Amino acid sequence: MGKEYRYRAHIRWGQYVFPAFFAAMAALPGYRVVDYLVSYASINSHIADLSGEFLALYVLLVFTILMTLVVWYLCYRLAGVRVAIEDDAVVYRNRLIEKRIRFDDIRGIKFSGIPYVGGWASIVSGRDNIRLTVVLEDIGGFLQELKASLDQRGLSDRYDEARFFHLVKMTVNADQSWARAYEIFWKLAGLTLLSAAISVAIAVGTDAILWAALAPWPLIVYIWTEIVFMRRAAKASVRESFAFPQRDVAHERAVYRKALVLGTVFYLVTLLLIVSVSILLF
Repeated sequence: MGKEYRYRAHIRWGQYVFPAFFAAMAALPGYRVVDYLVSYASINSHIADLSGEFLALYVLLVFTILMTLVVWYLCYRLAGVRVAIEDDAVVYRNRLIEKRIRFDDIRGIKFSGIPYVGGWASIVSGRDNIRLTVVLEDIGGFLQELKASLDQRGLSDRYDEARFFHLVKMTVNADQSWARAYEIFWKLAGLTLLSAAISVAIAVGTDAILWAALAPWPLIVYIWTEIVFMRRAAKASVRESFAFPQRDVAHERAVYRKALVLGTVFYLVTLLLIVSVSILLF
């Protein structure tokens, strides 16, 4: 068996971490709902008699529980997926089944998704289909390995070259984007929390909308830099040779520094304007 491809670490860990996070989120409304039920049990016989606050907390609790189940199931299902390219077939395994699609049986390779956001690739055969999202680790490498296997067997007609090139370009970009996200996650999270803390502190004496207006600016800067990197990589990709650029870490750091400076200036200027207007009006 060749290289085995799995979903990324945050998916494998997510089956444990995300449910715990949502459970923590549900702790307070859950406690308040139980407290309301105990308090009103001896007085009211119908839930309709309970307060609007109780109903709001109850809805929040139910929503959180449902979100926990959905997130857990998605992470659990994807975390068990393994896919590999063997001598004569693509092999897909999850916790319950194994699919083996011979190269001769492949009818096409399709891709659905949204630029700069994500999507999935599908290997279509007469009996079984395999669908993989761009969160599969090194999905770009997997698709290039698949193309090489098809080409070696004279099966290049099983895919549209232009569309397949676009698909691989998208997935290579996704691989590089996820790698950058892993590298800067804690710095980005810390900067976002710091921005939120500053915004909330100032909002106490000015306008509560300040938090919503300014707190996410590090995320906006991050999204902007990712679009810059993806567009640059897309322009450097060569269809004739199916060549795709490697990451230029030095260039990425330079872009991050420039974006951080511009974002900080924008944040401070906007903050000054909002504070000034709040003082003048109130």
